[in-house]
Amino acid sequence: MAQAIVLICDQCGKPDASTITIRAGARNFAKDLCSEHLRALLKDTRAPRRGRPKVGTSSGAAPEAAGRKRRAAKKPATRKRVAKKTSARKTSRATGSR
Repeated sequence: MAQAIVLICDQCGKPDASTITIRAGARNFAKDLCSEHLRALLKDTRAPRRGRPKVGTSSGAAPEAAGRKRRAAKKPATRKRVAKKTSARKTSRATGSR
C-alpha cells in the first residue's frame, strides 16, 4: 500500500505548503508554510550581499537607493619624455671643432 505525504501549513493548516529552511544564529529551522504565510514572512526581507559588511553600517536593512559604488578604473601612469640637453662643449668635441 502506497502512502502520500501531504504538507500542511504550520500556521493555518491549509494543504499545499512549501517547506522553508530558516537559519538563525548557528541553528537551522524548517517550517511548512502556505503561499499566503510565505508571502507575509518574505514581505520585508532582502537578499544577502556577497562579501563583508561595510564598517559602520548596522546589520538591519540598508536603504535601497544607496547601492554599491563602483570605483573608477585607474589610468596607468604616463611618463613625460624629456629630451636631454647636451652642452655646447660636448657637441663641439664630437664634431672636432672648437
